[in-house]
Amino acid sequence: MSDPVIDLNIKFVPDNVAIWRIYPGTKKDFVKQFIKDECVFLELPGLDLEKGDLRGRVKIDPKIAKSKALAEWYLSNPKDRKSQPSSNVADYIDNYNKRSVGSSYSNFERLFKKAKVGDIVVVPEESGFQSKLYIGEIVSEYSVDDSIAVRQFGIHKVPFRKVKWLRVDFEKRHVPVDLSYQLRGRRTVRSVSVDDYGLYIFRQAYQNFVFKEQGQMLFEGPAYDNDPETAIPGIIVLQYALAAANAKVLGHERELSLRSFDQLRKSSYRRHDVLSFEMSFASPGSYRVWHGSVRALLLALALVAVAGTDLSASEAQKAVVQNDQSQGLSAHVIKVREDYKDLMESITPREFERLKEERKKAENGVGFKERTKVKK
Repeated sequence: MSDPVIDLNIKFVPDNVAIWRIYPGTKKDFVKQFIKDECVFLELPGLDLEKGDLRGRVKIDPKIAKSKALAEWYLSNPKDRKSQPSSNVADYIDNYNKRSVGSSYSNFERLFKKAKVGDIVVVPEESGFQSKLYIGEIVSEYSVDDSIAVRQFGIHKVPFRKVKWLRVDFEKRHVPVDLSYQLRGRRTVRSVSVDDYGLYIFRQAYQNFVFKEQGQMLFEGPAYDNDPETAIPGIIVLQYALAAANAKVLGHERELSLRSFDQLRKSSYRRHDVLSFEMSFASPGSYRVWHGSVRALLLALALVAVAGTDLSASEAQKAVVQNDQSQGLSAHVIKVREDYKDLMESITPREFERLKEERKKAENGVGFKERTKVKK
């Protein structure tokens, strides 16, 4: 029988990630199609690009001018429309508003040339306090063949970027005031500072993630039913896992065998490098750990996950840590794989069984669960 596998199932956000605010159209008509078709696009009907167009602006500017004319016509009140603008690019080569086209080209450049796979897109539904904020991740490179029909533009398709939506339930009222200000404005595609707002946006987008040397893990409690006492076992599980992981990372693994379960979980190890430990229980609920050590965070995550199985201590020692979300083994996962073996050898079978008991109480009480998977 093969050894068990612990799949951390955690997102490693690239160090060079960018965040783009996408304005959902002059009349905000396109949000529903963004979500339904898992994409984002601009008001550029009939752009009809060829590969050579992406090398410079000589060929693309007249095409953008044509698209802007068509978009303005289609989005105007039908009662006010004159004859439909020409669809012949030749008619726009020397006859267009260079400033207006320049602005549209800048938006096109940001979304279709600068935005890369793994970048985050943020789409405000409306300007209202109670409106939604949609957060997604660009999942493929742009090709001139990527075009989609949009009801508002008749027979003229628009270019798009493929997006995996990560949050479609987040309400704008939760956004900090300074970030809310950054999400405003008429510029269609706007860069949002990763240094200032990245961690906040990643925390909303991903349940479990690592960015540079920090990370988050979220443990859900969907069965919480307004009984505070049922949330306590989950706290105990996380206290012990964090203490054990931090002790190992600090090179103090002897403490794992010398201290009892309760002595270790109540020790200062449980708080080392923990930037915040948050609980939100309003039926349902969750526990959120924000950690300054990626190594300790991943190790604690592996320990909590394996405690939720029926594996014995000796069987759990043989488990192999991996992360299926990553292509290949990252340096972090390789190190945690080594740490996990040492950790499990240091934890006595008695303390491991106690951890499993508390984990079972947490499951029975609040439905305690995480996204980490253990495959036997």
